[in-house]
Amino acid sequence: MCVTAIAYFVHPKYPFVLLFNRDEVFERPVSEIAEWTDEWEGIVAGRDLMAGGTWLGMNHDGKFVAVTNFRDSNTQTEQQKVPSIAVELDNRGAFLSRGLIPLQILRKNVNIVGELENLWEERSRYRSFNLLAGDVKGSGLYYFSVNQTENAFNGLKQLEQGLHCMSNTDISNNWKRTTTLKDELDCFLKNHEEFSPLDLLPLLTPELASNEPTQRAVSVFYKSNPINIGEKTISFGTVSSTIITVSISNEVNILERTWSRDQLSYADTSKSFYIST
Repeated sequence: MCVTAIAYFVHPKYPFVLLFNRDEVFERPVSEIAEWTDEWEGIVAGRDLMAGGTWLGMNHDGKFVAVTNFRDSNTQTEQQKVPSIAVELDNRGAFLSRGLIPLQILRKNVNIVGELENLWEERSRYRSFNLLAGDVKGSGLYYFSVNQTENAFNGLKQLEQGLHCMSNTDISNNWKRTTTLKDELDCFLKNHEEFSPLDLLPLLTPELASNEPTQRAVSVFYKSNPINIGEKTISFGTVSSTIITVSISNEVNILERTWSRDQLSYADTSKSFYIST
């Protein structure tokens, strides 16, 4: 479960705006958004400390990638939608982590289309996923989807400039959480000439959560919920909210808000840099 919205060359002063709510088990260890080093130098992203990858990242060349799980929202129960840490650990050898995909695309001097074409050839090595990737300077925005359950591989699709919203089903589906976030972002951009990531944060925050079990998974913000899986009790919900803005002067501003387990408190991390030209 996750949801992301992108405004790609919609606003005259901010040609790239991205909102991302990450829904995950709170027990899964992560580190906050930061500059990566060594072989991944130039990448700015949070880090999954269990599998080593990331769910959302950007580099200093202006490339970005966002990845979500792909789930059948019509037939799965809430327990089935929530990943079990134990299951993922037991199956580490069966599939590669989807969090490794952004790293491959964000490496230095990598062609996005070429890397996505390679991903198409390697798709069977990953669990089902949705992916948005592109260049914030305008050379292209792409959607890629793999649904292993239904053996449906949508391949690579180039998207037009505009507003796009992706969650855990096909990007063309009008799921409540995607249409809500897309409409709210559209309204915000039409009514704000200047803004910061902090100004956009209310579009992702707990006020949007629902206490109704049937509405929890389709709300923009997923309210923390204890779930029993076998003998384990885990907490699942929105663990972080991230905003990225890129100005016409190529200034990148990122705000990541990491939520406590009860979602009543948080810690903010900010990053700023200029895209290399």
